[in-house]
Amino acid sequence: MHTKRLTPYEAGLDKQLRVYKFKKDTLIKAGMYVKDDAKIQNLIDYWRTVAQMASNYVFNEQSVVINKVGGFQEWQRRQWERKKDKERDERDVLWESISEELQATSDENKSAMIDQLAELGFVVSNDGELLHDLNNEMEETPTFSSDFTMRDLYDILNLDYDLVYE
Repeated sequence: MHTKRLTPYEAGLDKQLRVYKFKKDTLIKAGMYVKDDAKIQNLIDYWRTVAQMASNYVFNEQSVVINKVGGFQEWQRRQWERKKDKERDERDVLWESISEELQATSDENKSAMIDQLAELGFVVSNDGELLHDLNNEMEETPTFSSDFTMRDLYDILNLDYDLVYE
């Protein structure tokens, strides 16, 4: 079966026809969305209510846990200390790998590497020994809130509070 080649004029008409068909389909879909707007709003309200009820349950459970450890301030302090301990452990592991690499480095490259380590907060002697880690200095403990709120819970869970309680 042979297909007839379209003339440039026919090809242009064919292209226009496809564009108008696409626009028509888009308008039909838009019309369906407009008709479904009330239904969609009802679904949003329903799921917001469900999310709020679930949030209240989780909030109450977390409040009990927080009160058992001595209140929200104490819980925040412990979380902060855990985070600092984890960061310190990660820096120790980093230093161990850097130290091995530093020992294997030639003397001419060692001084450049020591300068780079100083930028990272490691004060290193010329023979490759860690003299001081500036990042391990104790920073002041931040001031923690004493009241545990639903917004705090959402921050802890990395959820969007405004999405549920808009």
